[in-house]
Amino acid sequence: MSRKKALIVLFYSFFGFCSAQSLSHSVIGAAGDTFHSSNGSLDWTLGEIMTETYIQNGKMFTQGFQQTEIKTDDLEKSTVVYPNPVRDSLTVRMGKNGSYQIEVYNILGNKLIDQNVNLTSSKVSFQIDFRECSPALYILRIFNTKTGQVFSFKIEKL
Repeated sequence: MSRKKALIVLFYSFFGFCSAQSLSHSVIGAAGDTFHSSNGSLDWTLGEIMTETYIQNGKMFTQGFQQTEIKTDDLEKSTVVYPNPVRDSLTVRMGKNGSYQIEVYNILGNKLIDQNVNLTSSKVSFQIDFRECSPALYILRIFNTKTGQVFSFKIEKL
């Protein structure tokens, strides 16, 4: 009986000092970082190409470039911005009517245009005047004031 107790003590002692491997979430690359919040995490790297992605039991492991999926909304897909590059006037045709805040930023992040647009079922497009803007790259930001959805387009002014 004492031999059985000794084996049990030895068994628990051995496994008490042993622990399973624990892997921490990290990014290995030439440059990059990892950010965590209660809503999820963001990993980014520079100069990496996507090599492989493994998915098993709902867990995903991606080597290299870590953009595994881009989710877009139908509204973003159905929004058309033309002509791009633009000379004078940019036309924006939305996929749905609604109330939108339209902002145009230069490459330095300065807001150059800020306007509100209310679209109805009979009017789903509007114009943005670029005549006063110098030739450069701009960011068009469209914010749906009802849903809070935001999406952006890169615009080139000739």
